[in-house]
Amino acid sequence: MTQQRKLTFEQALRGAVLESRYQREAVCPDCRGRRWAAGASIENCRSCNGRGVVEAPHGPWTVRRICTACDGEGDTGTPRCRTCRGRGRLPRAERREIRVAAGSASGGRIVVPGGGQAGRRGGEAGDLVVTLKVHPHPLLERRGRNLYATVPIPLARAILGGPVHVPTAEGRSTLRLPPGTQCGQQFTLRGKGVPGPEGGRGDLLVTVSIAIPSGEEPRARRAAQELEKAAGETAREQR
Repeated sequence: MTQQRKLTFEQALRGAVLESRYQREAVCPDCRGRRWAAGASIENCRSCNGRGVVEAPHGPWTVRRICTACDGEGDTGTPRCRTCRGRGRLPRAERREIRVAAGSASGGRIVVPGGGQAGRRGGEAGDLVVTLKVHPHPLLERRGRNLYATVPIPLARAILGGPVHVPTAEGRSTLRLPPGTQCGQQFTLRGKGVPGPEGGRGDLLVTVSIAIPSGEEPRARRAAQELEKAAGETAREQR
């Protein structure tokens, strides 16, 4: 049987233990999946001749379906188990721990052996297959083992350089920009990405965008004019 579990971006990166509560079919404890009471008289099902399926014409084809008299088991008997009413299984509330490994991603699957539906005639239970769905982060984008972020900075900080705050999976970190940082320039924070299955972590790649102030503000206009004048003088000096 399958189940989908949602988890936060941080849980997926760090790993987590989730509790799963669900209903499943378990083997009847009295008849142990055999469906009949102790000492019952068992014979082949007369409706399907012990095959578990019946055939019926449907136009030019023949349709096969599960025999309703024996529920596809191929045999019948009396008396039936009173506890499960001849089904061999009973619904049971289940609680399991789902261990999510660090660095898990959306679409990842976790198999819990024996956590699925009970097998026929007391056979071994199937598995519970849990599919993960990770909520996206508002500021970080994941691509494989690397994380990506775009950080807006003031024009003055781009020109002069200095520290800026950047988002990481663990919270805020500080990135020191060099003077003359360009719009779209990318910086790498080593080991701030996604943990790998064999240890180690990916990187966080930060792209800088420059926030341009409004030209309607008088102080910003004067500063821009001074900057334009200084840039022009520097260009003439370099010729």
